[in-house]
Amino acid sequence: MLKFLCENAEEIDIYLICAREEDRKAVRYCILKLAPESLAPQEMLNPINWEEDSQAWKLRANVGFEAKIVKKMSNQLWYSIPLDFPGLEELTTVEISKSEIGSMMREILKSLDR
Repeated sequence: MLKFLCENAEEIDIYLICAREEDRKAVRYCILKLAPESLAPQEMLNPINWEEDSQAWKLRANVGFEAKIVKKMSNQLWYSIPLDFPGLEELTTVEISKSEIGSMMREILKSLDR
């Protein structure tokens, strides 16, 4: 799995990350970008820095974010990245009023009937 992470970081140009914030009237999505090598530092690629339990492998090394590989989710890698993580760059923010969320769903479903 760690070899895959290293190879994957070499093949991807950038990661686009979407952070969601919600209040009573709207949902805001902050679109951020991050270089892939930032999410695969050398400490993370060393097997000794991972601890296994019955649910997942968890990164023990302090690399500025949390990471775990969840067993019951086909060994998916999950990150928890703080918004002040170095290299994380905000591109834009998109706000959608709650009344508009899902408003295009009817049109999408109708187009599938054709």
